[in-house]
Amino acid sequence: MKILRAAFLIAALLLPATALEERIDWPAFLGGHDPVWNRMGKEWWEAPFVGNGELGMMARLAGENALSFQVGSNRVHDHRTDDLWQGKVPDAIEVQNRGRLPIGRFELKTEGKIDPAKSTARIDLWNAEARGKLVTDRGEVAWRIFIHATNGAGVIELKRSGGEGGATLDFVAEPAVSPREKNLSAEFRNQRVPNPPAKYEGDRSKGRSGQSLAAGGGYVTAWEQKDNKLFWTVAYDTKELPAAEAQGLVKESAAAAFATLESSHREWWHQWYPKSFFSFGDPYWESFYWIQIYKMASATRAGGGLIDNSGPWLQPSGWAATWWNLNVQLSYSTFYSSGRFTEAESVPKHLAAGLDGMIRSVDEKYRADSAALCRNTGPDLFGWAGQPGGRPIRERADIGMEAGNLLWICHNLYRHYRVSMDERIGKEQLFPLLKRAVNYHRHFLTEGPDGLLHLPKTHSPEYGEAADANYDLAGLVWGCRTLLEMDGKFGAKDPLAPEWRRILEKLVPFPKDEDSYFIGAGMPYAKSHRHWSHLLMIYPYGIVTPESHGAEWIKSNLDHWHSKKGALLGYSFTGGIAMSAILGDGARAQGFLDGFRKFVDANTLYREGGSAPVMETPLHCATALQEMAFRSQNGIIHVFPALSPKWEKTVFRGFTAEGGFEVNAAAGQGNVRWIVLTAPHAGEVVLAAKGISALKRDAKDMTVEVLSPDRLKLVCQAGGRIDLTDGSTGIVEPAGGKGTNPFGLK
Repeated sequence: MKILRAAFLIAALLLPATALEERIDWPAFLGGHDPVWNRMGKEWWEAPFVGNGELGMMARLAGENALSFQVGSNRVHDHRTDDLWQGKVPDAIEVQNRGRLPIGRFELKTEGKIDPAKSTARIDLWNAEARGKLVTDRGEVAWRIFIHATNGAGVIELKRSGGEGGATLDFVAEPAVSPREKNLSAEFRNQRVPNPPAKYEGDRSKGRSGQSLAAGGGYVTAWEQKDNKLFWTVAYDTKELPAAEAQGLVKESAAAAFATLESSHREWWHQWYPKSFFSFGDPYWESFYWIQIYKMASATRAGGGLIDNSGPWLQPSGWAATWWNLNVQLSYSTFYSSGRFTEAESVPKHLAAGLDGMIRSVDEKYRADSAALCRNTGPDLFGWAGQPGGRPIRERADIGMEAGNLLWICHNLYRHYRVSMDERIGKEQLFPLLKRAVNYHRHFLTEGPDGLLHLPKTHSPEYGEAADANYDLAGLVWGCRTLLEMDGKFGAKDPLAPEWRRILEKLVPFPKDEDSYFIGAGMPYAKSHRHWSHLLMIYPYGIVTPESHGAEWIKSNLDHWHSKKGALLGYSFTGGIAMSAILGDGARAQGFLDGFRKFVDANTLYREGGSAPVMETPLHCATALQEMAFRSQNGIIHVFPALSPKWEKTVFRGFTAEGGFEVNAAAGQGNVRWIVLTAPHAGEVVLAAKGISALKRDAKDMTVEVLSPDRLKLVCQAGGRIDLTDGSTGIVEPAGGKGTNPFGLK
């Protein structure tokens, strides 16, 4: 039997990649990663949460006899247009005029006093629901919440027992006031027409709360109770109150067979998780990783809203909008390599829909060929973008000089295009949008006495203003290189191609000294800085690599950045992990991972400044974990480049590389056991892994050239495949034992 078993597994390895033997009990595997609450908390960073990519809900204590089911929607924004005040654009007016608005909560009032220490909860990752039990001095209330994956209705299920038969559930609307409103001057604030109070109709068993907006339209929260379940939704429209839409959806959901509703919700999620698999045996960080996979699909969908700073779980914060100088870029980074890029299509769709807004964001004289992204916007992507040299109309000089954000989000669009190989995105959207982003900077380039092209002052995010700022120069170099790459691929013969080459030839080198890249000309990195805006040429643009500039130079930059500790925060450490992966230094990556741990809260949502919610950092940590095991850039796929010395076994299945290649691999004690690569599209790539040339290989529809002991060059036909093994069999299974449920409140 053992001989037959071994023969079967070897045969399985040589079958198509989908035939790799998978030994994953998904419910049990994810069950070991569920966040578990042995007591209930009152803060949003302690709360169980659910979402469907648009709507969100979290459960938190709101008093000694109240549990709040807080409602959120990433679609609900104000849409005012009165941005100018006395000839200036006030600070963050885009947040105040077109930012997110609070909705309200369903409040469960118990008969007795809640005992937080005895009240429990759990997020069931596999079934995408949260459930718990409130224990009071009179009885108990068991609760369960989920938001249907596809039909747009939420469910709150209650089971009352003991002396809690009279526990009630009512909707409480929050005032439709921007959390940033307090930042306005009193004079400006007093001349604004406020949004009116919400209007209630019906009762707790069936009703609605309609919130009109001063700018027109508004949003409606509707609910209907049936038996022990309350069905709810939120609908939003800029023209009218969508009462019929909201009420129709809850009526339809309440009338449906609940078992069917529940089953179809779970079916979507049961297809989401197995899109790819990643396990490395560290109980804490592996659980963290899979909670981020849950969070990704809870926060956005292909046709849904963007992941802004709050996701669908808005909390009072000055960051109640979409930030483009790091936040969106990092939030979406996890989708590409993990084979989940389909649900990241909200980025290309919003960039397409917001093209007019980005064109209107630049001064009128540049609109014919340029576009830019302001630091923060609403869903229309309009904001008074900064420009090189400054934009006097902006009240704040730094926002008036921040010009490089569109280049960075174009890099996300490029990654989406390269892993999906969707030529429509590349040719019809990325190429013309990147041209506009590069053109914007072209307008401001001037030739200096040194014969080189220079930029006037721009803002390097969160540090300061400098001429030849590396934030902009790095984006410009990457943009010109990418436009030339795509021009050749698509045979466009664009008339601007000679200009892109000229910029690359004559652009001033990145300002630096012997230790590190500067912020910009004459401005060394001299004070602690959480952002790596001066190092984007290393990560994520990949202009500066160990192959091109030497690993020691990258290490010097990373050391210098982190040598100044005062301002370093969570994403400073996730950026450190990612750069350590570029260096191939797993021990260093683990050190940064350990440093990030102090920033992780009970539910893995993230805050800065005490209580301000921001989405991007935990999601980027999931990306950084992936990059320790798998990276692809500049025509090279790196397999297990920087495994932690703590990871005795690592396995991934279904990861996606630039070029659309699908890669599956396993390692033990840091050594490659097996790799299976398939090529849905024709192309060539370098496959890099320690000792790869010594592995036994079987290639179909591709040629293989040994470049070095650690690199193979593959020239693939569509449908090609290569299997490499040290003799191990291609089994995909969890790397460790049963999960220990480290998250939640203990």
